[in-house]
Amino acid sequence: MTRHQIVSATILLFVGIFPAWAQNLGNTPPADVRAALDAPDRDAVARMRDQDRETLAVLALARIAPGATVLDVGSGSGYMAMILSSLAGPSGRVDMHNSPNWIDQLPGLDPENLKRRIRRPNIRFITTEFDAIDSADAEYDVIVMAQVYHDTPIGYINRRKMNENLFRMLKPGGRLVISDHHALKGRGISDCVKFHRIERSTVVEEVLQAGFLLEGSEDIEMADKRNVSVFNPAVRGKTDRFILMFTKSKIPTQGG
Repeated sequence: MTRHQIVSATILLFVGIFPAWAQNLGNTPPADVRAALDAPDRDAVARMRDQDRETLAVLALARIAPGATVLDVGSGSGYMAMILSSLAGPSGRVDMHNSPNWIDQLPGLDPENLKRRIRRPNIRFITTEFDAIDSADAEYDVIVMAQVYHDTPIGYINRRKMNENLFRMLKPGGRLVISDHHALKGRGISDCVKFHRIERSTVVEEVLQAGFLLEGSEDIEMADKRNVSVFNPAVRGKTDRFILMFTKSKIPTQGG
């Protein structure tokens, strides 16, 4: 079976949970997503990113409903958080997380600086390391990690602890959506620092070990050779990417 056939089979397998508009990401998104993208307080830079198929794929798998409580892990400047905020609406909430290490390198990510630009009453700011977010048990309907899992294989972050913590904070039946840049097969975490890429199978294996179930996925293929940095001008914005949707089973596991 070719890679294309495998990807197509995966999409068909999860057709029941993958909205019809997103099965062909060239289709027009539904009204709530369109309204979120058209929010007047989003800047021109954010709107340029909306053309990326990954945004629609993440939103399709996340399925943010009005009133949802959402955690955006490694939110950066808040591109995804603002879209999630619009979808969750005034009765929902988005917790926008960044790590202290990121803020040290990019002071613009300091919550006080972000608050001057992001004036959304349903967005709350969290500053702590990836493996130390201390929200309550079963706090979130959806957790999103968009292009940040590859940033976690560094010495001071315990990924097993991080994933177990994400599992703890997610409601039963809730969804964890992870997107990232494909690394070459067999590379695992070896290209995370140099190329900002991670192997899909590594992410799946690590997240499943925390108790999650893999329920949906999407691949974006751009004829990327996967052997250079995602910031290389030749591939920037045109990398091969994967989007994974995990769930926390409503049925307790044995002994859990």
